[in-house]
Amino acid sequence: GGADFGLSRRPDADADQQLGPVFPKLRPEEKKAPEKPRSATLSEGIIAQVLIPANLPLFGSSSLNNFPINMRVSKNCCNHPYSFIAFSAHELSHVLLHSIGHPESQNEIYTEITPMLLGFMDLIKVGRKVEERKRENECETHITHHYGYFSDHQFDYIYNTIKLIYNQESNAKYHINITLESTKRIIIIAEKQISLFGNLLILLNKTKKLKTKDLDAIVRFHAPNYLFEFESSLSDIKKYMSKAEKKMQCDIEIKKIDFHDLQTLNNQLESKRIYIKGLVSKLNEDIKT
Repeated sequence: GGADFGLSRRPDADADQQLGPVFPKLRPEEKKAPEKPRSATLSEGIIAQVLIPANLPLFGSSSLNNFPINMRVSKNCCNHPYSFIAFSAHELSHVLLHSIGHPESQNEIYTEITPMLLGFMDLIKVGRKVEERKRENECETHITHHYGYFSDHQFDYIYNTIKLIYNQESNAKYHINITLESTKRIIIIAEKQISLFGNLLILLNKTKKLKTKDLDAIVRFHAPNYLFEFESSLSDIKKYMSKAEKKMQCDIEIKKIDFHDLQTLNNQLESKRIYIKGLVSKLNEDIKT
């Protein structure tokens, strides 16, 4: 069956016209099905319709690669590219929800929200309204056409909520990125210091004249576990870095993002970085000795 996204004019619409169903704020116990879309009658009306084949492959399967999807659009879609993108994103979201076997694949509300979650919300924000000016007998009429299934209030609420989620994720990842970069720098310094210490220890072993006051330090430098804490801490922080980098590279579904987990990971990484920095300062003092 197809997922139709026809747009229609309300009989009572005048200066501020709404195309397509508008969902009122429902009480929890109410459940209202979307109005069946009809053909647009306005001069600026745009129609889009996707035809979903019965043999649509599952999302992620190789069979879906290059699988043809037919979508019909009205000729005037080229006049409003942002609206065309918004409608196309909506229609293809029907395809996406069908391909993953989502139980709400026919639900227009779920389908309207899906492309917003997938990154099209700013384009949809622009494309959901088309302004038209008509001039007759030296009188200019300004008309705004609203497309889609949400009122302005509903759309703004959903838009701001998704934006907040994205901003939280962005801020958490930003802080981890900063910590990762500073951690990488301290690891490079630490490894160079360990290498320098090893070379100086070789030279020290070749020195025939040693001062009595330096004997305690020399014995300490030659202890089997002298660099154990340093090297084990470096190994530990590298594991945390790898964990953080993998989390940064993953495409995380918004509903599964754990901002507390990201913050905890960042705090742990920062704590270990500061600890390594202290060990580097301590080793620098020993090298000067």
